[in-house]
Amino acid sequence: MDDSFIPYKSVNIKSDYSSKPPTHFLYTKIPDTYTKKTAVPQYISPLERLNTELLTLSQTLKSTPTEIEIRNFLISKFQLLFLEKLNLHCTVMGSYSHNLFLTTSDIDLSISCPTIKSDSNQKKKENILLKKICLILQNTEFIEPISIIHLNKARIPIIKCRDILYKIRFDISINNMSQSRYVHTALQKKPYLHNFCLVLKYFLFKRDMSQTRRGGLCSYAQFLLLNHFFNLHPLIQLKTVNPLLNMGVLFMDFFQYFGIDFKYDRSVMISHKGYYNRIEENNTEYRDEGKGEYISDNKGYNRSDNKGYYNRSDNKGYYNRSDNNNTNFNKFYDKSFDACLNIEDPDDPSYNVGHGCSTIQSVKEVFNHCYRIMSVILSGEVDSNKSVLSVWVNLDEKEEEWRRGIVEKYKEIKGRERVLFIRIVVKRVLFISSMIEGVIYKDSS
Repeated sequence: MDDSFIPYKSVNIKSDYSSKPPTHFLYTKIPDTYTKKTAVPQYISPLERLNTELLTLSQTLKSTPTEIEIRNFLISKFQLLFLEKLNLHCTVMGSYSHNLFLTTSDIDLSISCPTIKSDSNQKKKENILLKKICLILQNTEFIEPISIIHLNKARIPIIKCRDILYKIRFDISINNMSQSRYVHTALQKKPYLHNFCLVLKYFLFKRDMSQTRRGGLCSYAQFLLLNHFFNLHPLIQLKTVNPLLNMGVLFMDFFQYFGIDFKYDRSVMISHKGYYNRIEENNTEYRDEGKGEYISDNKGYNRSDNKGYYNRSDNKGYYNRSDNNNTNFNKFYDKSFDACLNIEDPDDPSYNVGHGCSTIQSVKEVFNHCYRIMSVILSGEVDSNKSVLSVWVNLDEKEEEWRRGIVEKYKEIKGRERVLFIRIVVKRVLFISSMIEGVIYKDSS
C-alpha cells in the first residue's frame, strides 16, 4: 500500500491526482472490452492496463449461461436419483450456490437427512448413509465408478465423484449448509467480491494452492481473506473508490497486506467483524466484542474519529481497529487457533477455517513475490504488445478448449433429455407437497 505508486480511481472521476507522482499513473478512460489479444492504446499506463486486464479476466472466468445450465442439469440428475432411491432432498452449497465457482471447480451437494442429528454419533451415521450412497452411485449410468471416493475420516465426511460425460466433479455431504448463509449476506453487501474471488481462486488454482487435501487455501478461506481485507481497507470503507475500476491497485494492496505485513503467527482474523485479534508478546490474546482492538504502538492505521475509518501512521500496512467508547477487552485464547493461519468461522467461532492450510508460508511467499515484481513493472514502461497481468497469471488455452467442448456436447443431447427434466420437476413438486402435508398433519394432531 505504498502511496508513491497506487493512486486509486475515485468515484469522482474529476478528482485531482496532481499531488500523486509519477504522472503516468494518472487514470484515463479505457475500453471495457480490452483483452490481451487487443491492441493496447499507447496512452494506457501499466497500472491502468493491470486494472483493465484483471477486470477482463474476472469476466472471462465467469461461467456462461449454457455452462450454468449444464451444471444445473447434472445437479437435477443427482436430485432425482436421491429422491427415487433414498427419498431425500439434495441442495447445492458452496461456491456454486453463490456463483463464485470456476469451470474447473467441484460442485458441493448437501443431502438433507432429518434423522441424523448433531450428537456424538453424528459422524458415524453420516458415514453409514454415505456408504449407501456410494453403492447407489456405482450403479448410476452418469457417474464414473472409478471416480467415487468416500472420505470417511474427514472433519466433514464426503463423497467425491465425477460425471462420465463432462468430467465435472462433485462433493456430496450430509446436512452441511452452514457457510451459505454468511457468504450470501456478505455478497449482498459487497457484490464486487464476485470478481475478486474468481481472480484469487484462479490465481491460487494455477499454482496448485487451492486444494485443501494438499494443504492449500480452501475457497471459503479465500473468501474470508478478501472480505476481511475489504472490511479493513480505509478507502473501501469511505466508499471513495470503485473496487472494480481499481482491481489492480487493490490486489497490490491485498498481496502486500497478506504477503508482507500481516502477522500470521500473532493474529486471528474475524472477517465478519472486520478486524483481527492481536496476540501480544505475553501470549495473551484480547478480543473486543465491539468495534475492535485499539493498538497504540504506532504500527499501522489508527482511528481518527468515530466514523469507522482509518488514517495511515506509517508504511507498514497494518489495519488496527479502535473505539474510544469501547475499551473493555475480553481475554480470548483457544488452542484451535494455534495454526499457521487462523480464521474464525463466522458461523462457528470455535472452528478455525485456516487450520488445514499447511502451505500458508508458501502462499505468503507467492503473495510477497507477486507484489514486489509487479511494483517494479508498474514503476517502468511495458511493451504495449505484452500483457501486464501475465506476470501473475495467464488463461489456459486447454481450459478454454475444454469449456467449448462441453458446451458442444450439451447442445447435442439437450433435446433428448427434456423428458428427464419433466420427471425431475414432477418428483420435486411431489416431494415438497408430501413434506408440507406431513407438517400440516403433525400440527393438526
